[in-house]
Amino acid sequence: MTDISDYYQRIYFHRIENMLADCGCDRMSASLIKKLIQKVRAKQSFGIPVGSNASRILAEALLTDVDKLLESKGLQATRYVDDFRILATNEKEAHSILCNIAEYLMVTEGLSLNTSKTKILEIDDLRKFATKRLDDAFTSREMLEIEEYIRIEYGEDEAEDNDDLKEDASKSLFMTSDQLFDKMDEISSNGLADISIYKAILRALRFLPNIKISRLLSDHKILLYYIPREYCLLIRAALEQNANKSDEVKETLLQLVNETPFSDLTFVRAWVLDLFVRGPLVPAEGDFIGYDFTRSTYEKRYHLLLRGLLNERQFFRSQRTKFSGFSDWEHPCLLLGAMCLPEDEFKTWVDSVSDDIPGTFPKIFSKWLKDNHSRFPDILTEA
Repeated sequence: MTDISDYYQRIYFHRIENMLADCGCDRMSASLIKKLIQKVRAKQSFGIPVGSNASRILAEALLTDVDKLLESKGLQATRYVDDFRILATNEKEAHSILCNIAEYLMVTEGLSLNTSKTKILEIDDLRKFATKRLDDAFTSREMLEIEEYIRIEYGEDEAEDNDDLKEDASKSLFMTSDQLFDKMDEISSNGLADISIYKAILRALRFLPNIKISRLLSDHKILLYYIPREYCLLIRAALEQNANKSDEVKETLLQLVNETPFSDLTFVRAWVLDLFVRGPLVPAEGDFIGYDFTRSTYEKRYHLLLRGLLNERQFFRSQRTKFSGFSDWEHPCLLLGAMCLPEDEFKTWVDSVSDDIPGTFPKIFSKWLKDNHSRFPDILTEA
């Protein structure tokens, strides 16, 4: 197990340019990407922002040469950005692999491995490390059922082409939403466990049929406070299965988001608002009467998008001469919300504020807004 020291901060622009060229990226797009990064990095010649999906994609792509190096040596390995897991037959081979990677990274990229995060583990130790938290939630018998399900479902030995075994896996009692909800009930009755256990269960539930959304709202609503992202993503998945529960979900969430402790966390409020802006909950007039949208930048942005979804044309007409009074973070959402205006009026509206549109490519953004006028709700859903 190893990763790279200060990887994001030590990526040089010339490598990004070469990688984009290898991917067939046209010069104009590559130049735009470089300018955006330089603007964020105060015109330095190295480093990319940490945290965004765009940065993560670039960081992933820049290490494909290392993947090919490992593959050429016949090694089994996995990588998430700069986080490597490599299988070796013995400790001597593991040391040799690490030396090869370290030398390659230093010579070709000027990068070095993080010694404090580099470890050589036995397979049994790695398995214990990976299952420790699951053991806190599931019994030995349930763990055996999980392992058997994974073995059959993902294909090992004769199971890969055995339809009967796959049918058995699809009928596995473990992989039902009811049983996972029962497990959460059991954990909760013994006091709040490691929150990562709940997070893992909520993620698993998103991919199962017959999600009991009423149980989530009534018995486990406190998880909205601790893990709002996973909670709201599960709600979205559940409503895709049963849209008839929308009114129940809306009523419950609007009540919770105005009560402590849920109302105390911006992150909780933002994820609830996201369900109204990007769906599947449909906002209606009166849903947010008395709601204070000024508490965070997140909420200011969502408020503008909600106004657009609610077709509040008069509001956006009145903001044309007040555009500069909004922050740079609010401008894009104000422009998107204004798409509720009739097409000709919207295009005139955008042209009138184009000089104040933020970013490094206002003309491109203005054209994109006008070309996509009729797609406002779809744009939010796809975001």
